[in-house]
Amino acid sequence: MPTFETREGVRIHYTDAGRGRPTMLFIHGWSSNLRHWDAQARHFTRTHRVLRVDLRGHGRTSAPDVPASGYSTKRNAEDVAVLLKRLRLRGIVAVGHSSGAWVAMELASRHPELVRAVVVVDSGFDPAVPAADVDQHPLLRRFYSGRPIPELLRKAYRGMFRDFSDPALRERVADEAAATSPIGAERTIRANIRTNRVAIAKRVKQPVLCVYASDTPRSADGVRAIVPHAQFAQVVGAGHFLQLEVPDQLNPMIERFVELLPARRARA
Repeated sequence: MPTFETREGVRIHYTDAGRGRPTMLFIHGWSSNLRHWDAQARHFTRTHRVLRVDLRGHGRTSAPDVPASGYSTKRNAEDVAVLLKRLRLRGIVAVGHSSGAWVAMELASRHPELVRAVVVVDSGFDPAVPAADVDQHPLLRRFYSGRPIPELLRKAYRGMFRDFSDPALRERVADEAAATSPIGAERTIRANIRTNRVAIAKRVKQPVLCVYASDTPRSADGVRAIVPHAQFAQVVGAGHFLQLEVPDQLNPMIERFVELLPARRARA
C-alpha cells in the first residue's frame, strides 16, 4: 500500500488502482478504514482510476498525539488535497461515507479545481455543537466513562446496523472499529462534534448526490434546503453502511450520477 508523509510527519496510507476518467476518490467515516470501500473499488476500477485513503488515526495511517484540531474535517481535507496534487489529479469525484462525506464536501469547497462532483453516503448536515457543550455530548461522555475504548467502539458500531443486517458483517465491522487507534477515535469524534456541516455543505457548488439508508429520517426537501442542487436517493434493506450492505444498489446509483456529469468538467 503506498504512503505519503504530511509536513507534520503523519504517514497517510492510500490505494491507487484502475484507469479511466474521472478518478473516483472514496473517503471513510469515523473509526472506519479504506477497506470499507472494497466492493466499490472492485466495481469502479473496471472503468475508472480509484483512490481510497485511510484518514488520520484510522486504518494504517498514523495517529499523531495532537489536539482535536489536528483531526478536523479541514485538516483531513487538506491531507487529501496534498495527495491529489502530488498525483497531479484534478476534477475527481469525491465519495464520502458518514463523516467522510464532510471531508469530501470540505475538499470540494476549499479546492473546487480538484473536485468535479461529490457523493454523500448516509451523512447528515448539522450545525456544530457549541464549544461549551462539547464535553457533555453523549459520545464523548462514553469515552470518558472509564470503559475500554475498543468496547465502546464495538458497541457503537453494532448499533449502526439493523435487525435485518447480516450478523457476520455487523460483527466484522464492529471488530474493525474496535481496532481503531484510541487517540484517533477520540480526537476525531471531538473534532466532528465541533464541525459545522451546514456551513460546509452550503459552500459546495459542484453536483452532489446524497444516498441514504432505508430507514433514514432525511428527506429530499430537507437535503435541498441546505444544498438546493443536490440529488436525493435511498436504498432498500440497509442500515448506515450502504457500501457494505447493498453495494449492488449503491454502485449503480453512483455510476449513473457520474455518467450524467457535464463532460466539459472531466479532467482527471
